[in-house]
Amino acid sequence: MRFRMLAPLLSAPLLSVAVLTMAAAPAFAEKAPVTMPVKVDRSDFQAMIYDAGPLYIAGQPSESALRDMAAKGVKTVINLRTQREMDNRQAVPYDEAALAKELGLTYVHIPLGGPDTPWFAGLVKPAIFPPPFLFGIVWTILFVLIGLSMALVASAWGAHGRGIALVAFAVHFLVTQAWSAEFFGMQDMIAALMVLGFGIASLLIALALVLRVRRNAGLLLLPYLAWLCFAGVLNYQFIVENPDGGQQGADGAATKVEF
Repeated sequence: MRFRMLAPLLSAPLLSVAVLTMAAAPAFAEKAPVTMPVKVDRSDFQAMIYDAGPLYIAGQPSESALRDMAAKGVKTVINLRTQREMDNRQAVPYDEAALAKELGLTYVHIPLGGPDTPWFAGLVKPAIFPPPFLFGIVWTILFVLIGLSMALVASAWGAHGRGIALVAFAVHFLVTQAWSAEFFGMQDMIAALMVLGFGIASLLIALALVLRVRRNAGLLLLPYLAWLCFAGVLNYQFIVENPDGGQQGADGAATKVEF
């Protein structure tokens, strides 16, 4: 049986629900038919708790609630709340990870967040912060340019340095994806800036290698480099405008527990 909890529905409730549904699908198929969630009358959770057959959906449990659930058969806790939220002893007055270990539960922490979280909404925005709708437009264009660039390199069969150029860009791109997890998930703007620093440095290396294979492929990556540089400046400005790191304890992530 699985027990899962969802904290006060964060920035991306649809994402949270989708994660829970997909993860729970095998249990539904093997153990019980799909049922509509039924509200459970409990006051020891920060938000309502629902029974959905082989899983529950709820807000942050109190220490006593987690102990009670463990006694009832909870085996695994999967926490999607941000680290900043979990470290805030006003919002979560106990160490959930330590308690889970004490109770013999498997504890997995996957912090989620996004630009719609209360934490990000509470940040002072720098003057250079562009309208949010522009990010989607810019990234659509950049992904097209990146795809074309890598296609040109990949199709350069026999070209000297083709393989190392592809590997260098792949390493750059994969590591740089950690920015969202650091900035929105961990709510650590300094660590996010460090990720961008690595991203810019590694892109310059990859760009030099790509230019040796096909000049046009390298030129297609220049807008991406410019955007990363702008993102680095913007990230730094967020740190300057919010020296305290932003409002702590703003609910906006999810917790799910499994048994």
